[in-house]
Formats: sequence, C-alpha cells, structure tokens
Amino acid sequence: DLHSFPTRRSSDLRSIAFADRLTKPPATWGAPKTAERLAQQFARHLVVEEGETPANECIAMVITLALRSITLLIQNNMQNRDSVNQPGVSTMIVVLSNHSDDAVLLTAIFGTLRAALLRCETNKLCFKNAGGNELAMHVLKTHRRNRDCFLAGLELLCAATTQDDLRDRKSTRLNSS
Repeated sequence: DLHSFPTRRSSDLRSIAFADRLTKPPATWGAPKTAERLAQQFARHLVVEEGETPANECIAMVITLALRSITLLIQNNMQNRDSVNQPGVSTMIVVLSNHSDDAVLLTAIFGTLRAALLRCETNKLCFKNAGGNELAMHVLKTHRRNRDCFLAGLELLCAATTQDDLRDRKSTRLNSS
C-alpha cells in the first residue's frame, strides 16, 4: 500500500545522487544529517570487497528505485510535486548529467522529471534555469536509437516547454523585481 510509506523529500534523492561519484553535494543544499548518514551507510554496504567500488548496475538500480518512489509520491499529489522545487530538480539534473551514458537510467530520470514538471510552473522554471532543456536535448541526440529513452526524453521536453511564453514573462518580472 503506497499510503503506508513515509513521505520522502528531494533531499533523499540528493544523498543518493552522489553515492556513486567522488563528487560531494554542495554545502548550500543542506541535506538533513539523517539522510547523509543513511547514504553513507548505504554506500558502505555496496562495497563488494575491500577497496573495490560498487558495480554500476547496483548504483543504477538504487537510483532507479529512488526515482520510481519519487515518481509515485509526486505523480498524483500536488503538494508533493510542488515540494520538489529547485533542489530536487537540480539534483535530478545532476543525476542526468552524471549518468548520461545509461539509456535505461535516463528513461527513469526523464519520467521522474516529467512527473515533477507536469502542472507545476515553478518546477518548469527551475528545470529551464538549471539548463535542463539543453542537457535533455544533448542526451536525446546521444540516445536517439533507444526508443524508450528517446520517447521519455521527448515527453519530458513537452512537459518542460508547455506555456513557455507565460514562464518567460513571469521570469522576466521576477528578475526585474
């Protein structure tokens, strides 16, 4: 039952996004200490042998499961979708950039981003301002032969660019304030 699961925030994804990279999350994101500790514990359990890094498949599976969970939480709940905001969208774009060679994972990322952008102009602005359109186009060129990835990317771009003129005016007003 989906309702028996505790609510997750975008900070949960932030911790997982950096679990397989040497990159540290920016200090300004301020992920809760609990999420950081859980991510560190999880990363320690993924180490197969001493000094050996976890297999990319394990990381991809964990990220895919996290993305699927986020999608389920935000898909039909406007309050959860609105809570994604700049940190959540930016984190998913970092994951998109870091894993741009994995078409299956990209398909999951595209789907979650699409769910976050549907009927949420704030998230669309965050996506646009973080360079999401350009990155998605670059990834689409790379994976144009993978049908699922390509279609998910096109659906994301459609969701991201709906009502662009209205968003551009709103953005201009916010910048001039």
